[in-house]
Amino acid sequence: MPFFLALILLTIVSMALKKFNVFNTLFHTKRNERKLLRHIFGILLLTVILFLSFIAADYIAPHANKFFEQTYLEFSQQDKR
Repeated sequence: MPFFLALILLTIVSMALKKFNVFNTLFHTKRNERKLLRHIFGILLLTVILFLSFIAADYIAPHANKFFEQTYLEFSQQDKR
């Protein structure tokens, strides 16, 4: 679940970074300049998003487990009838 959340977050962030040209505006660069800085920024952003997705998954998991357990119990009771 955390990696699925990370994939969604990374897609949204990546689209926003490309659309608004955030990297070049933030670091005052032109296209294809400072590739090392771009890679470091990308790795740092990836790490932060993975960390946030693990926190979100840890928060969502108990609620999702309760929902799936209730759904499973309802279906198993219908099968017994």
